[in-house]
Amino acid sequence: MLWYVTQQVPAPNCLSGVCPMVSALVPQVYLPQGYSGIEPGGSIVASKSLELLADSPIRNTGTLSEQLASASRPV
Repeated sequence: MLWYVTQQVPAPNCLSGVCPMVSALVPQVYLPQGYSGIEPGGSIVASKSLELLADSPIRNTGTLSEQLASASRPV
């Protein structure tokens, strides 16, 4: 997620060695926990409780992470 945060940065038009600081919005990137372990092309679904309803078999090609999961088909 990209979020803009306020930070103090050197004034952009300063040419001396000691520049005044100004307040600016700068982009900051927030990554999910365990980002380095994510494989490209996959997806992650994480939840305390997960229920999957499908009309056909479920083929998992990503990662399902849950404490309690159930998968069912409608009757």
